Amino acid sequence: MQPQETDEEERLQLYEEVEQIIVDEAPTIYTLHTDYVVGVADSVEGFVQQPSGLFLLEDVQITEAAEDGGY
Repeated sequence: MQPQETDEEERLQLYEEVEQIIVDEAPTIYTLHTDYVVGVADSVEGFVQQPSGLFLLEDVQITEAAEDGGY
């Protein structure tokens, strides 16, 4: 069993130190996750969507549309 601090002032000081470590060392705390839904026509090739939701478009090419309209 771990030692426990019973002095309330000392315990509060320890909590403040822990909170500061979290603030200093945690680059990001994610509190929300969003699903990104994107529709792309059959005539679009090379489309990449990053997990962040950003699109990489440098390799995108539009080919001839499919006979059914490409959707």
